[in-house]
Amino acid sequence: MANSLNYINNIWTQAYNSVVWFSNQSYSNASQVALQASNLYQTFQAGVNSITALQLINAFSSQNILLQQLEALPISLGSAASAITYKVTQLSSLAAGLSGLLPSIPASSASSLLNMSQPALNTGDYTNFLNSFSGDLYPNGISTNIANWQTIQSNLISYYGNSPTNLLDLVNSIVIMNQAQSGLIASGGITGITSGYYYNQAYSLPVALALAAYAYSDFSDYTNQQALVVKNALQALSRNISETLLSALSPSPQSQVSTTMVYGNESLQDVANRTLGNFELWEEIAVLNNITPGSQVPAGTSLILPPTSLTSGASGFSYNVNVLGQDIYLGPVSGNMPQWTGDFVTVSGPANLLYALSRRLLTTLGTFVYHPDYGSRLPPEVGAVQSVGSLQHIAAFGKSCLASDPRVASIIQASASGSSQPGLVSFSATVQTIGPQSQPVVINEVIQP
Repeated sequence: MANSLNYINNIWTQAYNSVVWFSNQSYSNASQVALQASNLYQTFQAGVNSITALQLINAFSSQNILLQQLEALPISLGSAASAITYKVTQLSSLAAGLSGLLPSIPASSASSLLNMSQPALNTGDYTNFLNSFSGDLYPNGISTNIANWQTIQSNLISYYGNSPTNLLDLVNSIVIMNQAQSGLIASGGITGITSGYYYNQAYSLPVALALAAYAYSDFSDYTNQQALVVKNALQALSRNISETLLSALSPSPQSQVSTTMVYGNESLQDVANRTLGNFELWEEIAVLNNITPGSQVPAGTSLILPPTSLTSGASGFSYNVNVLGQDIYLGPVSGNMPQWTGDFVTVSGPANLLYALSRRLLTTLGTFVYHPDYGSRLPPEVGAVQSVGSLQHIAAFGKSCLASDPRVASIIQASASGSSQPGLVSFSATVQTIGPQSQPVVINEVIQP
């Protein structure tokens, strides 16, 4: 688990450093933007694919350990025992094959690779490996395999009784997944699959992948939590950089990269007024060119201008609204809605981020059916606090939750302590926001079960 966490954290470090590198570059034309945006997109997708492969490897290896324990049990399975042997061989082959494709994190820094116009992370050819996999050599067909696993299930229940165990849970899942996949094959009118490549691709491999996905969706496991957070962050980065890539490649004149030069003693407001017709858009120019507000830009400096399609509004770019966000204010997170005054009250900037992070912390992970990744594990864990160690776990769950918000660049500190009210836990944290106007935001919440 420790090695898995290190691998996931190293992937995130490469991706984060790639974003920093990209934002600090100067681009003179759309082709340069498109080239490096493409490298960043490949970097982020390689990270997602490699973390998924790592999760599959861990799941297959854990299941194999359980199946080997099953083989050692003093129960008579007869010919059904062969199903276990073939399943162990299949999972071993899958874990070994994916492990061989799992790329090591480059020793070179992200900036060194990107400077050479290469992605900061490479990805293994997982798709080709899985599409060609035929490592399950079971020779007796789908119906016999299902019957064998049902025999194993029946004998295991007789041995253990109805007491839940990890082994019994795995065997029950195998039976359910086998029957479900067999039903899908039958509904498609496919017959005559007994062994070999088509047996693997249509039946055996989908079952193995479904079982693995079930295993790594256990979010009580810290490694699975970290994997989910980093994968979600990488997917968000992929979406953002793909928009940049599409904009740079678009033939539309509005989305081409335009530049201008600073003349004489012009300020950014002067440049915005001269080129965009609105001096208020100077902040957007500053963000695009990584210029700290208030800095004097030397004459002759080349500046990238925002596409006109993004500057048609009168107010222009605002860090508080466009980066940290604006939303309807519904009152204190743990309090009552404000009295109706005839119009909605809005909140923006750091206050909106604080509001959003507090809402996320106090919402139990999985509460929203269509947003299963939203929320935290804090509320259910608060009721189980028994020691200082429990509070440390709550602090870790809180950090994981906060890190899943794309507006959070880093977490400066996070801690949990017992509240003056019995059964409650006080959680506090300080996060640093993303962007050129990055600033700390302090969260203090009392969590209840």
